[in-house]
Amino acid sequence: DKVNGLRSGADDYITKPFSFPVLVAKAQALLRRSRGESLGEGQLGYGSIVLDAARGRVAVDGQEIHLRPKEFQILELLVTHKKKIYSLENIYQSIWGEDAVGDSAIMVHIKNIRKKLGDDSRNPKYIKTAWGRGYYVDQ
Repeated sequence: DKVNGLRSGADDYITKPFSFPVLVAKAQALLRRSRGESLGEGQLGYGSIVLDAARGRVAVDGQEIHLRPKEFQILELLVTHKKKIYSLENIYQSIWGEDAVGDSAIMVHIKNIRKKLGDDSRNPKYIKTAWGRGYYVDQ
């Protein structure tokens, strides 16, 4: 049963009886993996990008790049919620904590982030566009 479950796409398998601490630890491990590759205390990896949340720094292929605080927050939001499409309004509410006044501010930030990451907006490697819906990362 364990082998069949894992071969069918399950991430893990728990047999009865199980202890609550083991269940919680396995759930936390799954959450860490689903939010991005955890590299260490406060660090998150996404492709060739490493975000250091504790220091507010980003490196691409080992080279540190400078993102402004809001740019960092937007990138961190997208990376920690991979495959979730964030509308311009969602991003604005998540970062600024208020309703969007207009969408151009977010679009400018996304453009700047892509440029600093060396990402091509026509064929993006990192930040993808879901036309008419928003932005997301998918790895």
